[in-house]
Amino acid sequence: MSRIAKYPVELPKGVEITLGATEVAVKGPLGILTQHLNGDVNVVKDGDKLLFAAANDSQQSNAMSGTLRALVANMVTGYTALVVNRNSPISSVADLLAYAKRNPGKTFYASSGQGGITHI
Repeated sequence: MSRIAKYPVELPKGVEITLGATEVAVKGPLGILTQHLNGDVNVVKDGDKLLFAAANDSQQSNAMSGTLRALVANMVTGYTALVVNRNSPISSVADLLAYAKRNPGKTFYASSGQGGITHI
C-alpha cells in the first residue's frame, strides 16, 4: 500500500463529494473541481472521509493511489502560498496586484506545475 494513500482525506463541513465511474468532483463554497479516475485506484466515501487503495498489486496502481489521494486532498483543502522577500514592501495580495500594475513585466511567479492547486 502507498505510504500516502493509507491516510484518509477528511471532508470538512460544506464540502460535497460526488464519486462517478470515471471522475471525482469536489464542490465547495468557491466552486467545483473534478479529477479523472482510472481503474488503478479504488476510491470509497466512508462518512466524512475518502479512502484510497490500489486496485491491484501492480507498482503503477500503488503509485497512482498515492498520487490520486494527494491530488484530491489538495482539491478539498485548497491551499495556496504567497511568498515574498522579507525586504519587499508587499504584505498582501492587494499590495502584490498594485505593484504588478505599477511595474508591468517585472513581476514573476512559480508554481508546482500541472496538477497542483494553482493549475487546477
